[in-house]
Amino acid sequence: MKRYAETLQSAESDQIRSLYDARRAQADQDVELVKELLPEGTVIRVQLGNALVDLKINRHGCPWIDPFEIGGVNIETGKQRSFHATDVFSVIDKPVPTGGLK
Repeated sequence: MKRYAETLQSAESDQIRSLYDARRAQADQDVELVKELLPEGTVIRVQLGNALVDLKINRHGCPWIDPFEIGGVNIETGKQRSFHATDVFSVIDKPVPTGGLK
């Protein structure tokens, strides 16, 4: 027979695991949405500090760190930059989706 403390610990652990799983699923969806809206190869204008910088997206964030983090290369300097999806000022050029008809 389980003691009360063991039962309570198990119930709390299950709740925490459930919360974690829900958060992870939401983060996975967030990454996929950002990838869909701003796919790799998209050229964007980003507000970085006081400057507007044109970047070409070359990577997206990880669900367990920051699903809204994006990486890109500065078009003028070739320097790699990381930024948040909310820093995007405008989309300059978006690649045409490739793939067959579904």
